[in-house]
Amino acid sequence: MLILALLLTPAPFLQGFDGEISKRELGFGFHPEYNRSMHFSWDFSAFGLVEFRRMLSFGAGLAAGQSWDIAEVDAYLFAEIASPFFRDYVPLSIKAAYIYNGLPGYETHIHTLLPLASLSWKWFGAALGGTLRFTRFAGDPVLFEPILAYSFYANFYNAGEAVMGIRLANFDDFSGNNMGSYFFGLYSCLRLTPRAAIAGELKIDMSGNVGRITSVYGISIREGVVFSW
Repeated sequence: MLILALLLTPAPFLQGFDGEISKRELGFGFHPEYNRSMHFSWDFSAFGLVEFRRMLSFGAGLAAGQSWDIAEVDAYLFAEIASPFFRDYVPLSIKAAYIYNGLPGYETHIHTLLPLASLSWKWFGAALGGTLRFTRFAGDPVLFEPILAYSFYANFYNAGEAVMGIRLANFDDFSGNNMGSYFFGLYSCLRLTPRAAIAGELKIDMSGNVGRITSVYGISIREGVVFSW
């Protein structure tokens, strides 16, 4: 019930919408990764988005693959609404997301709620919120962890047909990490046609805390194709 309430928070704003769709996206990706705990892992993903009047968006994604020798299933849902006030100067949006991460072979299931507020300008932006994570392992009592969620990005090239930039964050669409478990990413998106683009990101996973020097934990590449119309 809490998950449904969070995802339906923007529902009252739908009153007055006539169903005009301003954007649709459908994408497919591949994500190989190597880190110190699970060694080599990989997954294939499919994801989509629909946007109404450049203001209200809904999205979902599903990924399936393997971590070491264990099957893994990940999924997400989100709803996002942009502020209609002073959008050219203060591009504020509020997002509510639900993320599921499952390792059936380890009897591990993680449910994450992720409320966020973000500011997204052409050249830079940031998001801040909370990762509310519920973990159940092999029949043990559910472990609840409230964690600060943060993300910062900067584009050093943004010409419409191509975007390149960097970001630092402790969450993405398919995962919500601890405060001291974050990644540094180099991303790009190149539009091949008006309706098709290729996108990718090289991620370096970092870990550390106040008592230890930050160290590289893993590295991954996410690449795929996105269709929009």
